[in-house]
Amino acid sequence: MPVITNDPVLPQGTLAASPRDCFELMFDNSIIAIIVKWTNESIEGLRTSYKNKKTAIVDKTYNNEIMALIGILIMSGLKQDNHVPTKEMFSKSIGPQINRAAMGEHCFCFLLRVLHFDDMETREEKKRTDKFAAVREIWDKLISNCTAHYSPGEHITINEQLLGFSGRCPFRIYIVNKPAKYGIKLIMVCDAKTSYMLNTLPYLGKYTQPPHGMALGHYVTTKLVVPYANSKRIITGDNWFGSVPLVNDLLDNYNLTYVGTVQANKAQITPEMIDKKRFPNGQSAFLFD
Repeated sequence: MPVITNDPVLPQGTLAASPRDCFELMFDNSIIAIIVKWTNESIEGLRTSYKNKKTAIVDKTYNNEIMALIGILIMSGLKQDNHVPTKEMFSKSIGPQINRAAMGEHCFCFLLRVLHFDDMETREEKKRTDKFAAVREIWDKLISNCTAHYSPGEHITINEQLLGFSGRCPFRIYIVNKPAKYGIKLIMVCDAKTSYMLNTLPYLGKYTQPPHGMALGHYVTTKLVVPYANSKRIITGDNWFGSVPLVNDLLDNYNLTYVGTVQANKAQITPEMIDKKRFPNGQSAFLFD
């Protein structure tokens, strides 16, 4: 499907005629250049570990090679074989031919080892104020592209997704009812019709602090819907986000409406509404303001 922005409240986008065009709108040249730059810095740091400085294994990488690496990783995710050993991924007998056409197994493993997205020398300093510093620069560019190059329909949903991750991470969390259990939580808004991700924030645990007196669900919702303010769209969310103050805030300050469930322990819910003994089976109660 072509991706084009025709929303009056968003920047005008570019028509994408092919899947590659769509991909390059998201992963533009500036993002690839950042990955190449800091990956080459990482490779340079490893050169002293090799006696033969001319060996191909420590040669610098380039844009096309990084694009090929990303392509293999996307294909692996699409085929849901991200747990397959690399030898099997590049096997001539059972591995996909497209992997071997993109690069060799040794090159693939080496790039994954040295892949970097930021300056390692300044990372620790930046992490004092931003726990997402290791990928912050390319993350912000990617999300900005996702927002700028797509115009959603009338309905937008907000929800959370847990990306399974078992490595070391200061904001990795545990959610018992999720398939992955442990991982990194992303809070995102999506087009309700196509499921396209429009905007997202990583949940950084105690490092994600809303203003005093504001619920976290309220805070992240208002941050994520800023690009769609004054568009009169309808936001739908579950009870982790929903509250009367949020609904009023969206309507008064963003010209957006909200539909969703709300937790029964919210202060605005009257006791009569949550006393189930008052209502026989099959009856409903409605509260109007």
